[in-house]
Amino acid sequence: RTTKFLTALACGVPCVKQEWVTESLVRNRLQDWRQYLLPQGLSVTYNMSVTQMVDARWGEDRAHLLDLLRGSGGKLRLLEDMSVALVGRDLMPRAGAPASIKSEPGIAKVLVCMGAQRVEVVPREQAIVNRLDQFDLIILRLGENATVTRPASLRTANVCTWDWAKDCLSLSRLLPYTWPAEE
Repeated sequence: RTTKFLTALACGVPCVKQEWVTESLVRNRLQDWRQYLLPQGLSVTYNMSVTQMVDARWGEDRAHLLDLLRGSGGKLRLLEDMSVALVGRDLMPRAGAPASIKSEPGIAKVLVCMGAQRVEVVPREQAIVNRLDQFDLIILRLGENATVTRPASLRTANVCTWDWAKDCLSLSRLLPYTWPAEE
């Protein structure tokens, strides 16, 4: 699930399989996109593949595009009006970093598309530990081999992982704030 895909889901934009383009070209006519929808995602919480929740009339009217550009309309506003701290070392591009070290700046955009009023990106939780009351939610982007222990400095806050946020988006609903070790 790329950040582009997650952004489209959060904005209510239907995501289709490549076969839709191929079939439309072969038949020289646009095919009904609804038959080519990709799964919305795999829910880690419920271990199931979830279909997309989109407006079946999407694209029939220019209003859909205008709503998308205005930031209104078919969005999954799961983080409506929340102030979110996004913590992770790989979230911002670093000057002089080797090409092998990839950054994920699109994650903050996904959270904004999910309705967050404000997203502050910081490399470490120590940058916000004295301002926890300023955030409704703290999302940690854990590295591949990162420890799954909840940071002691964040015990009093609503803290969850980026995987939790993706699961909320896949299921089209806000899940309880849980830490992986608490499940």
